[in-house]
Amino acid sequence: MKAVIIAICLLQISIGNTENTNTNESTKVENTKTEEKSTDAENEKSGNENQGFSDYIKADDILYKILYKPRDCINPLTLNDNVTMEMEWGTTTAHQTITMETSVALRIESEGITFKLDQIGLEGMCLGEKRNLVIPEYKIRSLTKDKVKRIGLQTVLTVELVEVNGLKWAKLQDGLQMVILEKVDARRCGRIVVYGDTLSVGYEGSLEDGTVFDSSESRGQPFGPFLQGHHQIIRGYEIALEGRCLGERFKMIVPPHLAYGDRGVGDLIPPDATLYFDVRLVQLNNDYWTNETETKDVYSWEKLKEGDIPCEAIATNEADLYIHYLAIGSDDTEFGTLAEENGSPYGPFRLDGPELVKVPGLGPAIQGMCLGEERLVILPPRLGWEDQYDTIQVQVVLTQINDLMAVEKEKEVKEDAKEEL
Repeated sequence: MKAVIIAICLLQISIGNTENTNTNESTKVENTKTEEKSTDAENEKSGNENQGFSDYIKADDILYKILYKPRDCINPLTLNDNVTMEMEWGTTTAHQTITMETSVALRIESEGITFKLDQIGLEGMCLGEKRNLVIPEYKIRSLTKDKVKRIGLQTVLTVELVEVNGLKWAKLQDGLQMVILEKVDARRCGRIVVYGDTLSVGYEGSLEDGTVFDSSESRGQPFGPFLQGHHQIIRGYEIALEGRCLGERFKMIVPPHLAYGDRGVGDLIPPDATLYFDVRLVQLNNDYWTNETETKDVYSWEKLKEGDIPCEAIATNEADLYIHYLAIGSDDTEFGTLAEENGSPYGPFRLDGPELVKVPGLGPAIQGMCLGEERLVILPPRLGWEDQYDTIQVQVVLTQINDLMAVEKEKEVKEDAKEEL
């Protein structure tokens, strides 16, 4: 049936051409005029589109526009940086971690879209910077044809650089922003700041226009000592210092209500000023930091008692484990199964399971233990329990691996623990 319809259409065209050649010529002229008008309209439309990108910067065949750039450019992007991007395309948002190489592919997995950028439009981006990228069609790959139609000849992709080589701006409570520039390794951080600690800081404070209004260098000494949480310093400091280790350095952007509000400070700080600080914690109670300070590993473990002989089984990621443990804080507070009367072993759990996620320092210390073995773990706060703020000692005995139990060893450990207490 389709073939018949096509034949009829062709026949009608042929008859029309035979009967009136003049009409055909007239039609050609009209078509030419229509095409010219169409071309003019398309050129006008193209000009309007380009005019919409007049404030964009051209980098090869990519156009980009800076939507937001932090006052302080931290770690501008270069080759081999490890970065995390947040991308917006239409109504879709996605995160991606990449290494800045000569060829960069940004992917929005949920949409099946890949943007091949070869770094163009991304180089030099600062931590926290946000850009619009106008990307030509040939740099876009789509898994489905309908996505290609939606993209058209070019598309606008919004990218924000949220992390560079482990550095990221954190948005804390009440609008405070902070990035840790020099972080103390969790294995070497023996104490973190909590309410009531005695602190001192080295610092530089400046206004949004970059004017420095105060610094420990100009004063010739750090600010302090002051008590954490006792309102002896602006609220922005108290929020940022909570949980910090001695020697850590950070930058923070403090909104007016966490600084000096609508009062300001004389001629130095105007009312309703957002303040910028570069800070280092140089005193934490009786410990002090200097440029010569060398941090040492706090995290460690040692064997207190041998396990069953021969060693029938050891703790591995694939095994279901049970332990008895006793945790002793620096103030001699105790908790754990051995601190309880007739306490049952903790388990079952696996070393790579969710149970130890909140106590990341225990897993490596238990790994490879023989059934019935006892170890002493020196556990710093960032590798310990959520509410832990100093280094504690944890005695651990492996009482069961899958269906194998160390019954006699468990009794001995409980008795020994009671004697030590």
